[in-house]
Amino acid sequence: MLSLTKLNFEPVELNHADMLKAAFSSQKYRISSFTAGSAIMWQKIYNIRVCEAFGCVILVADYPYEGKCYSIPVGGDVKAAINAVYDECKNSGEKCIFSDVPEGGLELLKEIFGEKRLKISTDDGWSDYLYNASDLITYSGKKFNGQRNHVNRFNRLYPDAVFEPLTRENFDEAYEFLKNYISQNGTTSESGELEGCAAIRLMKRYFDLNLYGAILKANNKIISLSIGEKVGDTLFVHVEKGLIEFSGVYQVMVQKFAETYAGDVLFINREEDDGVEGLRKSKLSYHPIGLLNKYSVEIT
Repeated sequence: MLSLTKLNFEPVELNHADMLKAAFSSQKYRISSFTAGSAIMWQKIYNIRVCEAFGCVILVADYPYEGKCYSIPVGGDVKAAINAVYDECKNSGEKCIFSDVPEGGLELLKEIFGEKRLKISTDDGWSDYLYNASDLITYSGKKFNGQRNHVNRFNRLYPDAVFEPLTRENFDEAYEFLKNYISQNGTTSESGELEGCAAIRLMKRYFDLNLYGAILKANNKIISLSIGEKVGDTLFVHVEKGLIEFSGVYQVMVQKFAETYAGDVLFINREEDDGVEGLRKSKLSYHPIGLLNKYSVEIT
């Protein structure tokens, strides 16, 4: 029997932030899609909408190659919410596609619909990189020799370097750094241009969302910026930019950001590599404890 519950979606806005944070805090998937910051920063680009039903939060987005896609509901009666999504798609004659599906969500869909009814696809570039917070705080052990060497070299080259939490006093300068960085580095590919737009959108809402941010300065100018958010036991790094002409800038920023903000969490999620080989190599060099796979699943 088809569900009689109508799912009423509306564009994700700042007024949804508390609702999103509360719902996402109830799940343990640890993927970046289930953070309020991610939903808000990508809202304009992918037309992300939100709905509350069966005590759950459900997101829907319009992706370039897949079309209309739903998130795995989080919160209350997840199975009822999934069935309501499926019924609504069938009622409207649309495909029922769940995207950014984590491993646990995939098992749930198999349980509800049976594996034979699922058309499953994935891409290496979608996976989130998960790290032990303590590893990035300390850089201890032989496997982090490279990071420690970069940090030591940076400290020798730039003894005046200063790490500062992002505040209202330095925000305007940091915002100008981000805009300039994107204009010079973020337009070489479509994905880079989209990510730059999303980063700007997130930074504009930095104080409203109570995010965590920091800048790194050397030679009296900002050379790096990071912005993140905590959900449960994980710190998510949504924005991470640095001027590579300052040797060691990323190794220093990654460690300083972890030291400052990850002392009370177990994990750090540094998100996807989007299939960019250089970014993949960089993220792997910090020795993730795992890649969090995400799937696209069509229910037939």
